Amino acid sequence: AVVSTQSTWGLHKMFSWVFIILLLSSCSCQKEKIKARVKVGKVNFQCTFTIAWTRSEVNLKSSKLVCKPKKKKAKLTNFAIKSSNGDLMMDFTINPSIITKAVLAVPTSTSTTSTTTTSSIPLIPGSTTTVIG
Repeated sequence: AVVSTQSTWGLHKMFSWVFIILLLSSCSCQKEKIKARVKVGKVNFQCTFTIAWTRSEVNLKSSKLVCKPKKKKAKLTNFAIKSSNGDLMMDFTINPSIITKAVLAVPTSTSTTSTTTTSSIPLIPGSTTTVIG
């Protein structure tokens, strides 16, 4: 069988594009699971945030949110939660559970002459953090 150079060139080009797409879509990030209770009105949600980090930024496409109960819905903005990389401020919807914004919060701090620093970001009682791989 004779293979034309034009068809092998097409295959080479196609495999190059597949490789580039796979390279760009993969996330070589650290992932962290954070479990938190989220209260919206009278509804208490049990949520698990899987946050994907690349350096000091959150990768929203690789991050995930799962909340129960599944039949209730909510939308939150400026939700503060503690992570291993610092405090996060997030916007997200619950059911469908999608993280729309997640940034490291820059705490407002005050220093005294004895080099004591305090932060004004509230932490969520009862939340836990687990670092994965």
